[in-house]
Amino acid sequence: MPTYSEGVLIDALAAYRNSEYTSIRKCAYAFNIPYSTLALRLKTRTSRSKSHESQQILSTTEEETLLKAIIRLEKSGCPITLSLTRELAEEIRLSRFRLSSTPTSYPPISVRWIDRFRKRYPELKTVYSRSLDASRFEGVTYPIVNAYFDALTDLFLENSYPSDAIFNVDETGFALGTTLSSKVLIRRGDTRVFKKISGRQEWITAIECIGASGVTLPPLLIFKAKYTNTAWIPASTPENWRFSTSNSGWTSDSHAYEWLTTLFEPETRRNDGKRRLLLLDGHGSHLTARFIAFCLDKTIDLVVLPPHTSHILQPLDVGVFSPLKRALSTEIEKLFRLDTRRIPRVEWTEAYITARSRAFIPRSIESSFRASGIYPLSPITILSTLRMPTPTSRVTPPPITTPNDLDRSLLDSSPPEGT
Repeated sequence: MPTYSEGVLIDALAAYRNSEYTSIRKCAYAFNIPYSTLALRLKTRTSRSKSHESQQILSTTEEETLLKAIIRLEKSGCPITLSLTRELAEEIRLSRFRLSSTPTSYPPISVRWIDRFRKRYPELKTVYSRSLDASRFEGVTYPIVNAYFDALTDLFLENSYPSDAIFNVDETGFALGTTLSSKVLIRRGDTRVFKKISGRQEWITAIECIGASGVTLPPLLIFKAKYTNTAWIPASTPENWRFSTSNSGWTSDSHAYEWLTTLFEPETRRNDGKRRLLLLDGHGSHLTARFIAFCLDKTIDLVVLPPHTSHILQPLDVGVFSPLKRALSTEIEKLFRLDTRRIPRVEWTEAYITARSRAFIPRSIESSFRASGIYPLSPITILSTLRMPTPTSRVTPPPITTPNDLDRSLLDSSPPEGT
């Protein structure tokens, strides 16, 4: 039985075709693959998996696409669950039927399909994910951030992203009618100071996205309501802004997908064939099968930030959201001077437009990507500020007797998904 996997063979084929090796023999040796196997595959010989493709749920090409998605998400610190893997496979299959005249009535992918898929790609394995409390997570910050930058570096080496193809998206929330704390003058001796706020408190969420070139994409604002009302939208609102609603004012799976398909994709679509890089946190509304499948189809590479690191790794958090909230607080204070009972949504939106224009400055956005170590890519910018873990005891590693002892293994599970 071969000691190499189909995935390793795919890597070898790509390496040779990219002229990374001067001969087939050298390439085969580097990947520990028989010379005859690699030579025959380069002559378009059908692979073992390809010969059984008609019996598979997904084609070999579709499975390779799924495999790459699993590997990229795992490398960036966000291994996906078995259920999400199956959902993603369903989305990939569904996209094929959308483009063909084949009837769309077909049985769902079974739970056992995952086992068959894993056997076809032995570099994958399943393990149980373990939950970490905050203090333990902080103790492993350096290796986790280092692994994140390793994944990011691999993508940069593979795709050479220009600055106008690198983006960061996140959502931020606002309680309608509240402001940040500010210094005030009071009589000497007074100790209790209160600030009047609007009597009606409700939540508004903004999905915002910025690019490493200093650009700002239109936002998606989500209000607490059943239906969108044009009365909330002032005349000064840019035409490409989007508005939506939810029962709570919070974002959801559908809002994330709406933003991706109606704002991000058309606004960043490229004509030069370059792939796009989208950095985001691990919020459940992002990592749905539909969201990931759309990105795979539209050549959008996803990188998920490690948990509890957005304050140093996410450009929006590093240098944009704080100035935005300060500027918005200033505008809301002006409205309070006129009427503290309630702030109409249209006036809040006007205040947000003004505050956003002050906070989303190209120079500040570029600086935020630089400070996050993302563009220009500079892992040392962040890693130099973190304490490297110190070994607690001396451990003698077991001797490596053969190259096969160096297994390539991947995690294929994750913390529970968001809803």
